[in-house]
Amino acid sequence: MKTRQRWILLVFMAMAAILLLLMWSGGITKSPSFMTASPISLTLDLDQLSDREKCPACFGVKMCPQIVTGNIKLSDWTKYKVTRYVNQKNIFYGQWDDGIGQRKVILKKLAHDHELDALDSTICERHGKNNNCDVSDSVRYLIDEYAHHSTLRPGEQILHGEKIGNGSDILLCPSIAKMDFLIDAASKFNKGQHAKTILANVLTTILVNPEPILLEAFPSSKGWPFPTFYGACGRIVVEEYVGRPLSSFVDESFKVRAYLALQLLKMANLFYENPTQFILYITDPQADNFAVVENTNIVKLVDLENLMVVDKELLIQSKVKDSDKLAVSESVTCEDQGRYTKECFSYSVDDLCDRPRTDHNYYAVCAGLLAPGLSYDFPQGLLHSIPDEDLNKLSSLPGLLTQCKNPTLGKLDLTRIEAAQQLINVLDSYLEHKK
Repeated sequence: MKTRQRWILLVFMAMAAILLLLMWSGGITKSPSFMTASPISLTLDLDQLSDREKCPACFGVKMCPQIVTGNIKLSDWTKYKVTRYVNQKNIFYGQWDDGIGQRKVILKKLAHDHELDALDSTICERHGKNNNCDVSDSVRYLIDEYAHHSTLRPGEQILHGEKIGNGSDILLCPSIAKMDFLIDAASKFNKGQHAKTILANVLTTILVNPEPILLEAFPSSKGWPFPTFYGACGRIVVEEYVGRPLSSFVDESFKVRAYLALQLLKMANLFYENPTQFILYITDPQADNFAVVENTNIVKLVDLENLMVVDKELLIQSKVKDSDKLAVSESVTCEDQGRYTKECFSYSVDDLCDRPRTDHNYYAVCAGLLAPGLSYDFPQGLLHSIPDEDLNKLSSLPGLLTQCKNPTLGKLDLTRIEAAQQLINVLDSYLEHKK
């Protein structure tokens, strides 16, 4: 949590403590409207927070029995009502008694409150209703509008991405095979649910934030560097708690940071070369979107909202102009709060959707995280401050990192992909030497 948020939280917690003392001392005879659970309740009701009455215009119901029975409880600072003022991202800590032991989990509403209100308005408007319509009814109408028969799985229905139109980034680069793949994964994960209910859950999710669908389609159990997804209840999803955000590792030892950097580079490669027919593109490489497992220092991408998914087979078949040429991602000059210009992360949706060969993921990792310049969390870059005793061993690292960040500024005759591959080799060798 950022410093400003901590100060705001402390102020609100102090206010809450004063309010509680007044209530106990008889100074307040009636509790405020936001404390409806009991006269002195300061904690959130997770079941109410889930908005499950809006289903099937929700993310799923698999975890509802765990929430309704109280097996999952909110924990830490996010359990208090007063924290809703600072917890704008609607991400909560929780404890899950899964019958074996206590498991720490993360619960997400997947959007800000105003974005969820906008989601309801969108569903209503697309049904031709006013903004206060019954979304659980309207989403069923939209399923009939957007569904069509699957060509890959006869007798089953999928959603038509192009008919849906605007929504989250998962709808960019539309592909029948991609939608079929995602809905098949959702159907298997939510086995036992009615097919149309699953379609309604998928539609609701892709209109606001596709993270749960991506976690179902690219599960951690198959080696994907994402948190384990346990399921949803209404408009709350339950995921594995991974660990501290990557941004908190800026001052760790160089050996630790080198290991994290190596994993990020390999992640970039996996997203492009993997057993599926899909390319995953990182379009928001903020350090807070990654987390690190305690003790093992394994890196996982924990915020998948802006991950793009592209059907590689469709790109190969389409044969667009210059499809054989490498699409090179570049930073752009932008204004920082209107005061001065700086270098900013950028990408071309057209290039990512139309070109089968790109260096974008290496650009996202190198420019966005490893090298100095673009990252707010790592202004000096994750690979800053090579120890004096390792300078000889890592003499090629600064040049390769510059080349990977921006090949036009580098002094090596290497493409970004070649520089990234050499970075992987250098870091691999360094960490092997440090064992």
